[in-house]
Amino acid sequence: MKYNKEVSKLILKMKEKKDGQQDNVLVTTNENLRGLKCPVCECGIDEHEKYIYCSVIGAYICDVCCRYELCNDYKLANKALGKEVFKDNNEMILLCQCCE
Repeated sequence: MKYNKEVSKLILKMKEKKDGQQDNVLVTTNENLRGLKCPVCECGIDEHEKYIYCSVIGAYICDVCCRYELCNDYKLANKALGKEVFKDNNEMILLCQCCE
């Protein structure tokens, strides 16, 4: 399957990060979460227990968006990025599989 340049770059970036991956989960007791909002659903820190760093978006997103929303909706990912990167859900599914 052929992907656009931006998706290909993200795939390579995610595979490189996966090799040297560190803990990318923040819980509500973590000081780094102060004032954090999920760029996908815009929920606040008090609404979810965990926030996970998403390499696709380049920010911490709530665990609900990470597990259920983002990987199933390329338009939502484009909205969170503020630009048209993805053309269909297959590209998002591939990236989410790289992340797992």
